[in-house]
Amino acid sequence: MKSLFKWTFGLVPLLLATNLVAETPSGPRAALVVGNHKYEGFALKGASQSLNLVEKALRGQGFQVTRLENLDEKMFKEAAEAFVGSVPTNGVACLYYLGLGANLERGGKHYNILRPVGATIASDNDYRSRGLNLTEFIEDLQKTSGARTSLLFLDACWESPLLPEKGNVSGGMRAFEPAEGVVAAFAADSVKTIAAPESDQPTPLAKAIAKHLSKFDESTEEACLAISKDLSKAWTGGHSPTGIGKKPSLPATDVLRDGKSPGEGFVNSVGISFRWCPAGSFTMGSSSTDKSATRDREPVQVTLSQGFWMGEHEVTQREYVKVLRKNPPLNFTTHKNAPMWGFQEAKTITQFCDKLNEIESKAGTLPKGWKYVCPTEAEWEYACRAGSSTAFSFGNSAAEIGRYGNLADLVLWKQNPGYHWAYRQTDDGVGEALAQVGSYLPNAWGLRDMHGNLAEIVADHHAPQLPGGSNPLFRKEKDGRGIIRGGSWCSLPLYCESSFRNLCPSKNKSNYVGFRIALKKAK
Repeated sequence: MKSLFKWTFGLVPLLLATNLVAETPSGPRAALVVGNHKYEGFALKGASQSLNLVEKALRGQGFQVTRLENLDEKMFKEAAEAFVGSVPTNGVACLYYLGLGANLERGGKHYNILRPVGATIASDNDYRSRGLNLTEFIEDLQKTSGARTSLLFLDACWESPLLPEKGNVSGGMRAFEPAEGVVAAFAADSVKTIAAPESDQPTPLAKAIAKHLSKFDESTEEACLAISKDLSKAWTGGHSPTGIGKKPSLPATDVLRDGKSPGEGFVNSVGISFRWCPAGSFTMGSSSTDKSATRDREPVQVTLSQGFWMGEHEVTQREYVKVLRKNPPLNFTTHKNAPMWGFQEAKTITQFCDKLNEIESKAGTLPKGWKYVCPTEAEWEYACRAGSSTAFSFGNSAAEIGRYGNLADLVLWKQNPGYHWAYRQTDDGVGEALAQVGSYLPNAWGLRDMHGNLAEIVADHHAPQLPGGSNPLFRKEKDGRGIIRGGSWCSLPLYCESSFRNLCPSKNKSNYVGFRIALKKAK
């Protein structure tokens, strides 16, 4: 069977439609693993081994995996539809497909089609009607499911032995214009080939995915480059992959700009994700009807004259290590996607931002006049509210908070009844520990973990009353106590409200205090 086809992997990471570096996957994860390997008169060697390897790798990275094999037309389409419906909103969807595929040209447009098992396909009409249209599947993932990121690994062949004799169908997948948040690896060039497995061994792509899948948590670009490097060793014909994993050669002014709409996403060269917060005015503090409000939360009017990019979540331990090149001072959790804690507050934030500014400047992705900074108290509350005027960004009901953040709740009380103050009307799924960032629902502007997980330090010092007016920032020259916002894993709902403010703990290295950063134009 070797003479009939060659196995081809043209690995091409499709960057975000905005031409920014592809977002690093975060949030709930679901994967569909499909192996169509027993076709009539033709079988793909090493299929089970490849599927086992990929499934294990995906589960190890927190994916809920659905594995299916040798699907006929009806089963394939039903499985695809069911998977789209199962992907969590703002989650990560992954498809690994092992099998035959082809490219169909119609009306000057090209469509990638995945071939089911047991289907009689004699023409391109048969391929179109009976196969799974990958283009439509991707559209459903991005629009219907609301997936934030889609990873597509297509372990298909170039010179297929089962192509129809009639019509405009050719072997192999074809590159396509990426939708936002799509990263794909697929057959792209008939010249660049890898010989089909001769024995029951995993395919080169399956091996590379298993080896480098964890790298997607840091950078989709770095992950794709690592996979490409492994695959390049198996290329035949003296060719090496081209255009793989390269950053877009854009001037800095095109890489970073004002956002067009609230919640628009941006990912920097380090892999930290941000959401756009437009200029605007809002009422800062608690409403006059809030009986729990204290004098230091009495409402004031605030105007922010410039929009800014707010970190989508708290700075993680992984991001801390990547920027500062040193380990966190303490390990409250061993998971690198948990937020950073246990630092000397102001000093560490300053060091982190300074180093990140340096890295981004050298990468050519930080235009003149833009800087990474600790957000002001007003900017933090404005971003947290995301246009809302309720106690929380999602409404007034504390019973809903378990869907939006990690706080002192029922599960914490069950693990440790010593937390007698815990709010037992909700269960966030995490007990006496930090949650991975992105584990909960975002606010209206795509920002996560604003309510709970870790309380967050802002740039202001504490004042007896909220500073109002235009672009407020309150700093004391000497002995100024910092402010924390948003509540933490051990906080009651009151402490997690959008307007709640508290003093930073007098001692450093607190296990309930973290920080997030903002990116804005220097005044």
